[in-house]
Amino acid sequence: MHKGFVAGSGLRFTVGASRPTENLANTCNNCHGMNGVSVGPSMPSIGGLSEAYLKNIMLQWKSGERYSATMGRLIKGYSDEQIAALATHFSKLPWTPWCSRPTPACSPRQGRQRSLRDLPR
Repeated sequence: MHKGFVAGSGLRFTVGASRPTENLANTCNNCHGMNGVSVGPSMPSIGGLSEAYLKNIMLQWKSGERYSATMGRLIKGYSDEQIAALATHFSKLPWTPWCSRPTPACSPRQGRQRSLRDLPR
């Protein structure tokens, strides 16, 4: 286990051999919310989406096949193994829509349909 300190920030971190994927996944929380549950409509919830979809879209951003100003830059720093681990991690979490009261436009069924439409065929 390694402990560290981010200079000038006052932040401390611990990297343990048993939690490398959780540590990577924590970086996703800044935009996608805790456990991949978004807090608003401008950012998609990623917890509970299919492993194949998550892995595919991250690899597309990494290769430049799919454009995203933010994700394209971030994902290039991850290995294919780390991408696969993140996809597995988030796929095992429950999918929760960002809205507190599901409506026809914001329901688990609608969210899953939207995420499945981009799966490779």
